Formats: sequence, structure tokens, C-alpha cells
Amino acid sequence: MTNEAAPIPLERAAYPVWVEERLRFADTDMFGHVNHAAIVTLFEIGRAGMGGGSSARHLLPPGSVTAVRVLKVEYLSELRYPGEVAIGMRVGRIGRTSFAIEQLLLSDKRPVATASLVYVLADPATGTAVPIPDAYRAHLMELA
Repeated sequence: MTNEAAPIPLERAAYPVWVEERLRFADTDMFGHVNHAAIVTLFEIGRAGMGGGSSARHLLPPGSVTAVRVLKVEYLSELRYPGEVAIGMRVGRIGRTSFAIEQLLLSDKRPVATASLVYVLADPATGTAVPIPDAYRAHLMELA
């Protein structure tokens, strides 16, 4: 038995939420391809457009925050400027105090990278994890 998580799907149909983004010249490095840090930023832009953050803030306990605990990115192929990308997102596992987001970055329908994140719901005053409220859990399940 292994502790390896299931691989992130590379098919567009596996993701219920998509955000389109245009690449910028500033995203490139001296070799002319989009820098790995810019790809992480593209994933962040996708999550901002997912509707799981500020649009659902009212469903969280007052003062609580969602904090990234784990971020894993797998680069599958080179990405070059100019162009546009599509960023797919879905909610994976939902635990008692944390939940996982899986993402796929496509360029011309070609998988470029995947990302998996674990968010923890926390009380910033104490630094401790807090349970995910039922209403927020239901919101996350709609994005699974």
C-alpha cells in the first residue's frame, strides 16, 4: 500500500470551473519560456476566479482565514509567450479543518502543468485550525 495521492486528471472534463488568462511578456525568463513562478501565479489567478474565496467569505467563521498548507506543482511541458491559457479547478478531498484544490493548466488544449493545494481553515489569533462550517462545506462540494 502507498500513501501516494491519485494523479491529477489531465482531461478538461474533470474540472467544473475554468478561467481563461492571457500570457504576458513579463511572465517569460531569459530562455523565452514562461517562468515556473509565473505558472504558480497563473494557478493563483485561477483560484481567485473560482469563487471559493472572497465570494464565499460570508460562509466562514468571522475572522477566520484559509491558509495554504501544501502546494505541489508538476510541470508537464514548456509554455511560451505569446498565448492564452485555460486554468481548470476542482475541489478534491474535504476534511474536518482542511480541503484540497486540484488544478490543470492548458495551452491550446495541451496540459502544461498541474497543481494540488491543501488549504487549512484557521483562526489567525491563535494559529489553530478550526472546523469547516457546514455551509462552507456545501459550497466546496458544489465545486468538486
